[in-house]
Amino acid sequence: MTTDKDHKARSAELFKEVLSKDLPDEPVDTQRATADLVIDTNPPSNREVISAIKGLKNGKAPGLDNLNVELFKADLNFAAEILLPLFTEIWEQEKIPFDCTKVVIIEIPKKGALSDCSKLNGEG
Repeated sequence: MTTDKDHKARSAELFKEVLSKDLPDEPVDTQRATADLVIDTNPPSNREVISAIKGLKNGKAPGLDNLNVELFKADLNFAAEILLPLFTEIWEQEKIPFDCTKVVIIEIPKKGALSDCSKLNGEG
């Protein structure tokens, strides 16, 4: 599969294979299926916050708050203690605070002079 056309053909073949399967003759036992899909809908736990912090990659640029990942990883328990009330509030209100939605995107040219804007977005 070297061309876009080959990829599209293979994708169509896979979808056709998956979607064309016959329905089962007997009704599905939804009670058993529901029991198999136990999903925790409680706010995140301290352990989950620590696990999420551990999973963050080092060396990334900090956000608008100027706090980098290494700072959170320096004391996982303290970081989780600070972040847990925020995450719990977000979870319960189902709304992300406006300040958490702000980002700064800086385009960096890959080659050439920094003053040559034609190098941004892959142009030039």
